[in-house]
Amino acid sequence: MKNITSVLFFLLLSSFLVAQTAIGNIENYMDNIIDNMPGSSGDNYVIPNASELNKWNAIIDFIIVENLIEARSNADELNYQVTEFTDTSMTPNQIFYILEEKNTQFNYWGTYVFSKTPTRNNLIIQAPHSKYDTNTGKQAIYCFKNNVARAVFINGTHRCNSDDFSTCSGTTTACGSSDNYKMSDLAHTTISMFQKTTENMFNSISNFVFVQLHGFGKDQQIHT
Repeated sequence: MKNITSVLFFLLLSSFLVAQTAIGNIENYMDNIIDNMPGSSGDNYVIPNASELNKWNAIIDFIIVENLIEARSNADELNYQVTEFTDTSMTPNQIFYILEEKNTQFNYWGTYVFSKTPTRNNLIIQAPHSKYDTNTGKQAIYCFKNNVARAVFINGTHRCNSDDFSTCSGTTTACGSSDNYKMSDLAHTTISMFQKTTENMFNSISNFVFVQLHGFGKDQQIHT
């Protein structure tokens, strides 16, 4: 009976791990995720609580040291998974670890991709407004892949998706009339998995460079 139990456990574990692998082109994979993000309405984005933030921090710790078993076990509790993705469009092939929400989503905390063998070990690309600022998410993936950067962070919904407001100072007209920033605007809240992952990576490895992509309307100017 003990041997049967061990075999069943091994089969279940093997099935669990295989389900979290994929091959192809990382740009196509991530573009599909971005294309299917919720838009500005719906209030889909869920504000994480302290316990969830702590659990997430542990997941990032495990991914950094490539302990996928523990990373996956902890991610599963948050409706996330760690997909080991082999990009066969690159020479040589590159392996990425994708921390992504499962197919049935209810948190929308974003997607986080880590290179197993980065060329630029200290470079992290971020896109907090993938849906709007238009195309910045896909640009971030392109930059990430073609530089083989350490990681890329992509938000999970349109920046205006949440009904709740951030405590970030200032106002924006991005969601219509001038108002406070929304909690789904990940460039303007510290209570998010986006921020927690940034803090973890910043504190874990020295000399990190974070490049965050943004877009501007035709009538906006950058002042120096």
